[in-house]
Amino acid sequence: MKLSFLLPAAAALALIAGGAAMAQQASDLREVDDDDRIVQPFGLSVDDIEDMDVYDAAGEELGEVEEVLENSAGEIVAVSVDFDDDWLDFDDDERVVALDRLQLDDDRFVSDLDKAEVEGLPVWDD
Repeated sequence: MKLSFLLPAAAALALIAGGAAMAQQASDLREVDDDDRIVQPFGLSVDDIEDMDVYDAAGEELGEVEEVLENSAGEIVAVSVDFDDDWLDFDDDERVVALDRLQLDDDRFVSDLDKAEVEGLPVWDD
């Protein structure tokens, strides 16, 4: 019986630790200045990715990529997305979205992020 209580607690701690890691990671990010750099795994340049629309799986537009971000080691790991005010209830905050939360679909990105997850993402303050 005790194990059934420990597993949810352990899962909650893992989520909290993951969020803290993402917040820490966001503070170490910087905008990629070279528009010709290729962003893997998408095979597109930074210039191609900036201003791409982001949709959810149902086809609703969530926002637009503003900047491509790299970590302190120079690896491109995330983008900042300006989420539509109609979709969320916050004012003009760009949020950091890891590349692994985006899938390329023709000329746009699709993400499985829900509203609660987006609200929990680090704010990008350029």
